[in-house]
Amino acid sequence: MGQPIYVLTTLVEGNEWRPVAVVTDEYVADQWIREGKDNDWIPLELDDLSTTGMAKAEKTPFKPRKPKPNDQAQQNINDQLMKANVQLKQLVEDLTEKLKSMKPKRGAASNPLLQSGDEEV
Repeated sequence: MGQPIYVLTTLVEGNEWRPVAVVTDEYVADQWIREGKDNDWIPLELDDLSTTGMAKAEKTPFKPRKPKPNDQAQQNINDQLMKANVQLKQLVEDLTEKLKSMKPKRGAASNPLLQSGDEEV
């Protein structure tokens, strides 16, 4: 089985138990109970779905499905596209900054009409 965990709960509005924390130390869970009469804890095992209902006799029909190969392939493609988009955005930002910092060069392609009158052409 998985690692034991303890879901710390407290009584809210006098009639409903709500989880407030999850710990892996039973000693901490016991301290939580001693802290107040409206505190309790529930022991669970990580990755254990054998009893998914509130009581051992009650079980839900829930069964996690394993991803299909197509689902996994689609997820991989989505992840790659997200990474590529981030890289592309950074590249555009870098090029924009580089263009802003570049001074126009004088040469055959420069337009003398756009230069100020005190410069020699």
